[in-house]
Amino acid sequence: MVRGKSGGSPPAYARIAAALRDQIERGDLGPKALLPTERELAELSGVSRMTARHAMMILESEGLVVRNSRGTVVAAPRLTMRAGSFYEELERQSVRTDAALLWAEPQDATPRICDELDLPEGSRVNALQRLRHANGEAVAVETSYYPAELTPGLLEVLPAKSLWAVMRVTYGIVPVHTTASLSVVALDEYTAKKLSARTGAPGLAVSTRSYTDSGRCFEFCRNVYRADRVAFQFDSVISSVAEPHGQEGAAR
Repeated sequence: MVRGKSGGSPPAYARIAAALRDQIERGDLGPKALLPTERELAELSGVSRMTARHAMMILESEGLVVRNSRGTVVAAPRLTMRAGSFYEELERQSVRTDAALLWAEPQDATPRICDELDLPEGSRVNALQRLRHANGEAVAVETSYYPAELTPGLLEVLPAKSLWAVMRVTYGIVPVHTTASLSVVALDEYTAKKLSARTGAPGLAVSTRSYTDSGRCFEFCRNVYRADRVAFQFDSVISSVAEPHGQEGAAR
């Protein structure tokens, strides 16, 4: 057993949670598998019911288990996401997706939106918000902005699936590059209700900027995901250029 600096063992609830986590991640306990009740888990582990409850709460906070009318069951695996098109990313994984339009309107771009889209002050944008579903489950509230000059009439041709397909076909805009930033947030009341989650539950706020081959930013999005339903994967190209002399051993 790996011990911490203090030399002590992990608390009982952490050991129980770790053992169940391992079974879930190995596939020994598959999606919808029914877990022991808190009383049963306490008896099996030789701990108090409070300790067993603490272990279950850890797994629930990690999105590995959910509570329903049957009891506590193993949750479906998280969706693996990358920055870019929600529809196209999940389509590659054979995940059924759709989008429910919450609102759409032309707007005067705020200073923040002008900065994100590299637009001059006073520019107009086409703005919309959609509720994104994966296999019938609401997983993200997506708010998107597009320069009006690049996308005239966009709000009249909104699809139920991929906006990027509309960009390519209708406007000749070919996405080639996306940058993203991610932060952990607490779901506000509005977003939590749309995502069928509790207010204050953890969410992932992902802001993306997408560019054409000419370097023009054509889309800025701020998406909020259920943190218990998605996991993001980021790729990074590591430079092969040697570090300057004297920098060996610097933090990487």
